[in-house]
Amino acid sequence: MSAKLRYDLTHLWPSEIGDQLYCEYKVHLRRTHPEVRLELPSLEQGEENHAALASQAAPVTREEIERSIREGKKLALCEWTLEGLFRDVLIRGRPDFFAFEGTSARLTLDFKFSTADRPFRSQEVQALVYAFLAESMGFEASELCYGIVLFPRSFRAATPDEGARAKDEKLGALQADGTLGAIYERCEAARRSLVTTRLQRTVVDGDRWKAFLYRYDRGQAEKDLGWALDFWLAAREPIPEMQYPRKCVACPFNAAGLCEHALQSADPRFLVRRTPEGTLVIVRRPA
Repeated sequence: MSAKLRYDLTHLWPSEIGDQLYCEYKVHLRRTHPEVRLELPSLEQGEENHAALASQAAPVTREEIERSIREGKKLALCEWTLEGLFRDVLIRGRPDFFAFEGTSARLTLDFKFSTADRPFRSQEVQALVYAFLAESMGFEASELCYGIVLFPRSFRAATPDEGARAKDEKLGALQADGTLGAIYERCEAARRSLVTTRLQRTVVDGDRWKAFLYRYDRGQAEKDLGWALDFWLAAREPIPEMQYPRKCVACPFNAAGLCEHALQSADPRFLVRRTPEGTLVIVRRPA
C-alpha cells in the first residue's frame, strides 16, 4: 500500500522534487492552480534542445535492454524510465542519459540549457534522485556517478529573423552526429578517474557544453528525499522563497497575483490573460 500524497498524486517525479529546492511554494501553486498555462520561450527551447540530442540515439527494444543486462554488456539509454520506493512513495523518472554495464550502473546525466555557469542545488538534487532510482531498480551503484550537463542558451537576438537563425544553428549543432557520443565518452572517462580518487566531484569541459559529475552517495539521497517527502506526505506546509527576490521577479505565478509570499513584484514583461474557458495564459515578452 503506497503512502497518501498531497493533491491525490500516485507518484512523484525527480524534476518536481528538485523544484522544491528552488521554491517549494511555487510547486504548491503549480499543483493548486491547474488553470494556469505557461507559454514561455525558455520552456519551448528546452524541449526542442532535449529532443535534438535524443534524436542521435538509435532505437532499442526492451528485449535488447534486458539481454544487455543479463549478458553484462555496456549500454547507454536516453529517457529510459527508472522507478523506486522511498518511505512507501513511488518515485518515477526518465533521466536524459543512463549508462550501465550489465547490472552495474555507471552514469546518469541530466541536460540543462541555461545561462548559469554552474548547476543550481535544485538541479543537483534532481540528478541525484535519478541515481537513487537506478540503484532502486537493482543496479549495483558502488561506481555510479551522476551529473548535469550545461549547454549555454542562445544569445538574445535583436530581431525575430536573427533569433530564428540562432535557434536553427543551435538545433543543428545539437543534432550533429557525434555530439551525444562525445558527451558520453568524455563523461565516462571522467567517471572512471573520479571513482579512483577521494574526490566527490569533477568538471568536464566539452565543445559548447560543460558537465559537472558527482559521486553517488545514497546517504545524501535519502537525506534530501526525506526532507522533500515531508511536504508531499503533509508533514509540513510548503516553504516559500525567503532569501532571493530575483526568483519572485521571474515567477509567472507572482505575475498572476497568486503568491502572497512574493518578496518583490514580478517582471513587468509578463502578460497575463484569461480565456473564456477560465484558463490563465502567462507569456513573457522578450527584452
